[in-house]
Amino acid sequence: MAILEHKVKEQKVNQTMKRITTDWEWAANYEFSSKGRIWLVWDVMEVECVVKEKSEQFIHANVLVKDMNMKFDFTAVYGLHTLEDRRKLWMDLLQIKSNIQEAWLIMGDFNAIRSKEDRPTGNPVQEGKVKDFNNFVDDAILTEMRINGREFTWTNGHTYSRIDRALVNDKWTLTMPQLEVWVMDPGCSDHSPLNITFIDKEESGPKPFKFLNHLADHKDFLEIVNKAWIGGWTGDKMKDVWEKLKRVKIAMKKLNAEEYNAVGGRIAKCRE
Repeated sequence: MAILEHKVKEQKVNQTMKRITTDWEWAANYEFSSKGRIWLVWDVMEVECVVKEKSEQFIHANVLVKDMNMKFDFTAVYGLHTLEDRRKLWMDLLQIKSNIQEAWLIMGDFNAIRSKEDRPTGNPVQEGKVKDFNNFVDDAILTEMRINGREFTWTNGHTYSRIDRALVNDKWTLTMPQLEVWVMDPGCSDHSPLNITFIDKEESGPKPFKFLNHLADHKDFLEIVNKAWIGGWTGDKMKDVWEKLKRVKIAMKKLNAEEYNAVGGRIAKCRE
C-alpha cells in the first residue's frame, strides 16, 4: 500500500505507523523531502518488497506476491505541482525504465492530466500542461489501466479531475491478469484511492448481479420494478419471491444497459 501526502512529520512517523500496523514493514522518502510525502507499506507475511530507488517524487521497489509467485516492479508516485518539477520526475522514471526487466506498475498521484476529458470543468486545458506527461507515457511505452468505479479521482467541490492513475508496461499487459484499477470512494480525502486486486486466475462463468445505486434515481425506476414484480403466482411463496427477484434483476440489467452503458462517450458527444 502506498500512502501519499499524509502530512506526518518524520519525528512522528514511528508512532503513527504503530497505530496503522505492528507487524508490517514500511519505507518513506523523508531523506529527499522533509514532508516525506510517500509511504510504502507491506505485509511481510504476504509480500516481499525490496526498495531500490527513491526521490522526492517516487519510491521504486521490486515486489514478490508470495502465494502467487508473482514478481513485478512497482513505483509509487507523487508528482509535484509545477511543470518543471514534474519534468524531473519524467526523466527519473525513464531512467528506471531503461533497467526494467519485469512487469512494471506505476501508480499514484501524478498531479497531471492527459487530456481535456480528465478535467471537463475549471480552467481550460492547455496543450503545454499535458504535453510533457503524454510524451513521457509514449517514450516509456506505457499503457494506462482501465478504470472501474468513479470517473474522477480528485475534487475541491467545484472542479473534478483525474490526476491519480495506474500505468503499466507491455510486459505487464502480456503476463498479468490484472488490467483494471478500481477508483474507490474518497472518504475523508479529496482524492480517491486506487486499488488493484490480485487473483490467481480470471473467474469463469457469468458475473454476479450488482445493483447499482444510480438505477434508483432513474425517473422510471419504480414503474419498471413494479411491472417486473407483479404476477406469476404459483402458490409457493418462496418460489414466487425468487421468480419476482429474478424478473427485477433482468429488468435492472436492461435498464442499465440502455440508459447508462458507455456513458463516458455519450457525455463527450454532448459536449461536442
